[in-house]
Amino acid sequence: MISYEDDEEPKDKIYTPDGNYIPRIFFLNSSGGLHYDIYNENGNSKYKYFYSNANQVVRSMEKAIETFYTNEENNDEITDYENLEDDYESGLDEDLSLSDDDESAFLHEDL
Repeated sequence: MISYEDDEEPKDKIYTPDGNYIPRIFFLNSSGGLHYDIYNENGNSKYKYFYSNANQVVRSMEKAIETFYTNEENNDEITDYENLEDDYESGLDEDLSLSDDDESAFLHEDL
């Protein structure tokens, strides 16, 4: 997640698909490309990237997982969210590991 103050906000038009307002949440792929199709589907249609509560953000995060997370072996979409936990844990450096409480935030069933 990247948080900008008003004067730090990128001026490029790609960051204002439905106007210039803050805060906005955009989802990017691993190459940094914006995915305009992931937005607050339960929010105001005039401000698609504004989120007024955590549940709205979680719904978009789940859509991002479905969109971005693929099985590296066969490039198929992962629908079993328990695989995410195993893959996440296997990629952690021992020095960067999270406590059980922090790590639970990454599990689909806890969201």
